[in-house]
Amino acid sequence: MEANHIFSDPMVRELYKTYDPYAWSDVLNRRKLERDDLRIVQEAGEFGMREGFVVPIYQLNGYFGLVSAAGGKLELTERMRSVLQLTSIYVHDKVARLHRALREQKARLSPREIDCLKWVSAGKSDWVIGEILHLSERTVNGYIESAKRKYEVTTRVQAVLLAARDGYINL
Repeated sequence: MEANHIFSDPMVRELYKTYDPYAWSDVLNRRKLERDDLRIVQEAGEFGMREGFVVPIYQLNGYFGLVSAAGGKLELTERMRSVLQLTSIYVHDKVARLHRALREQKARLSPREIDCLKWVSAGKSDWVIGEILHLSERTVNGYIESAKRKYEVTTRVQAVLLAARDGYINL
């Protein structure tokens, strides 16, 4: 993640080309690797990941993800690939269900986070909220960002809607 390999990894880029599961060796044998590709493959090898198997997961709503297993050496028969594909679909579904269940749990917002989100829902800026609550603009922003993190969302609107869903604020 730190090196942003997710955007240039040849195994991840393969997701855009196929719906079928694939072994890393399939990709490596099928195409000529560029310098950056080789660097990523070599770095994976330094961590003991010399071969892997990737199962793309696609859903009708446009979502796509993957389940990947990697290690030193994989010798997969067609039957083993089929078993891994089926298992990966079930594992991905179970993890997604658990993640949804966690997200659906009510976040524990502090009183200040709730106060700030109430004023955000009224269309007030951080500066105005700070004046109302006798806080600095920066502190207000910190409370709002904290609430967003607790809800695992990226926008204030999303945080306000979830706070309303959880009964913290009225819209």
